[in-house]
Amino acid sequence: MILPLPSVALTALLFAFIGTPLGALVYLVIAGTAAGKPWLILDALKDFDMVLGLAIVFGAIPCAVTGIVGRILRSRLNSLPLVTCLMAPIGAGISALYAFAMFGFRAASPLLEWIGLTGGISAVCCSMLLLRSRSFDPAPASRNHASR
Repeated sequence: MILPLPSVALTALLFAFIGTPLGALVYLVIAGTAAGKPWLILDALKDFDMVLGLAIVFGAIPCAVTGIVGRILRSRLNSLPLVTCLMAPIGAGISALYAFAMFGFRAASPLLEWIGLTGGISAVCCSMLLLRSRSFDPAPASRNHASR
């Protein structure tokens, strides 16, 4: 079964639009908690346009790729809880792989485990929100017609 391209592209865009700001907030909570400054998110929200700009640079592509993978999984699997459970390692892996591709093993690179955790949490939340139905297309009509 080949998925219609608008369905896959729409899912990728929705994951990017919802997952990117959600991932930014999750990353700020994780970083603030790990640094012992839980109020870090409140300080960052004062300059939210910069935070959102950085989130778009670092998070939009992994979110879109995770959305494409999630859409393909949802079309193949019937169980939404199974798809949601699979999206956590997929989102974490894609996010960490993207950060590794951008930064490598530099001393100034961000912590990949935080980025992976952020991607996993964002992927699970987006999959619960956006992958509830199996398809964005209407269901095909039944081909079994009763004979008269």
